[in-house]
Amino acid sequence: MEYSPSPARSLQGRGAGRLLALAAAALLGLLLSGSLALAVSAAPAAVPPTFVVNSVSDAPAAGSLTDDICDTVFPYGSVHTCTLRAAIMKANHSPEGGATITFDPSTTNGHAIILTIAAQSPDDETTGDLNISHTTRLVGNGAGLTIIDGQGIQDRVFWLETGALVSMSGLTVQHGWAGQYGGGGLYVNSGAALTLDQVAVISNTDNSGLGGGGLLSGGALTVTHSLLGYNKALGSGGGLANNGGRVAIVASTIISNETLAGVGGGLVSYSGQGLSLAQSTVSSNTAAFYGGGLAAEGGYVTVTQSTLSSNLANLDGGGLEALLGAHVSLVNSTLSQNSAVGYGGGLEANQNGSVWLYNVNVADNRADINLTGSGKGGGLSIGSGAIHLQNSLIADNFASVQITGGSIIQWPDDCFAAPVSAGYNLLTHKPDTCSMALITGDLLNPAAHLGPLQANGGPTFTQALLPGSPAIDAANPGGCNDPFGAPLPTDQRGDRRVANGAGATHCDIGAFELQRTINLPLAVR
Repeated sequence: MEYSPSPARSLQGRGAGRLLALAAAALLGLLLSGSLALAVSAAPAAVPPTFVVNSVSDAPAAGSLTDDICDTVFPYGSVHTCTLRAAIMKANHSPEGGATITFDPSTTNGHAIILTIAAQSPDDETTGDLNISHTTRLVGNGAGLTIIDGQGIQDRVFWLETGALVSMSGLTVQHGWAGQYGGGGLYVNSGAALTLDQVAVISNTDNSGLGGGGLLSGGALTVTHSLLGYNKALGSGGGLANNGGRVAIVASTIISNETLAGVGGGLVSYSGQGLSLAQSTVSSNTAAFYGGGLAAEGGYVTVTQSTLSSNLANLDGGGLEALLGAHVSLVNSTLSQNSAVGYGGGLEANQNGSVWLYNVNVADNRADINLTGSGKGGGLSIGSGAIHLQNSLIADNFASVQITGGSIIQWPDDCFAAPVSAGYNLLTHKPDTCSMALITGDLLNPAAHLGPLQANGGPTFTQALLPGSPAIDAANPGGCNDPFGAPLPTDQRGDRRVANGAGATHCDIGAFELQRTINLPLAVR
């Protein structure tokens, strides 16, 4: 039978086709005009993987490196054994990128992950140090609980390749050893970036001579709330060496690091994007040559609200050394109880290095600590460099002097050669030292009335101004300013600056602002 559609059905079909054609044309127009952004939904982005380390052994990943399954055995079983090395290998090759690595507390807390596979070649991620080449987060359970130890491989612990963006938190990196390239604990290549937060980098060694007992960085490095301690370098930078990169250290401690044949017992920064140190302590570090606490060899270094104390240089610059054209600014900071075998117990500027002090205390430092008569400038020493002072306090420093009979004794000595005054400084008046040309606001006084270096509030130790100190309310009446001319709103501790300690509206000379005490009458009911 021949089929013949009814007139109604035929009309409906033609109408539907026409409507479809019109809709298709409208859709095409919207797509071409970009007006259909809400109508077309993009495919969901791949979620970066998370790998959970559940083994403290050291073994490489097995199976495909791109399947996001962390295991050291292939074919995979129902239970996966994920080592730190395997997790990093998987993160390096993850198609999604941005992997997070965490640590199973039931198997890793308090048990060090000891690297045991000796290095075979520099770029082999299956042996030696842990090579990170991709964007990766390592999230530990606390520096005392998640411990990564390189003592079994005679190699550093981490190597960050160019292009790697890495953050580490809540863990310890220890017992790394760099026999070449430098960076005993961690090496950050140029073009890589590393952020450390609540991380301890301790007891690592650079034996290469290139420096960075704890860490060597040529890239971008940020260190917050962390510890760099007890590291050694055959070269420079016992705790950390900044090799032309950019380093920012905040609220951290650099303690008891050492160079065996170099400068910068705690830190060294070479020319480049520079180093900034804020709200931090650099203490008890030792340099074989210059800069017991910190050495700046070219480039820019800024130190704010920090304390350099009890550091030792076996030549010059016990707390700090600026040389080779380095430009160093210290703001709201303290140099105290540092020592040099030679010149500049507190700090030295030499070889065209320049140092600017803005509201800084340089007190209780020692030059010529072995009493050989070969060092001067207990507080400041100026060779072929320059030191500028503004609203700063130089007091109670010592070097040596030969007395009748030939004996050499310690003797008050604040400066060797003359610093340059920018006004409103306090210097302890001592014969033949600090022959600075005095300008407006500069004070010479035999007693600064400083308290001992101790906890007075804030993140670092400071020296308080005691009642009667001539530094109280004696700084520039126009205000205490930073290197850019902006007012300093607080002192080193973070307490309000311009606190009217003696009733005037001037800030105090030095790093400590005496806060005004208001005695209220006793109310009796």
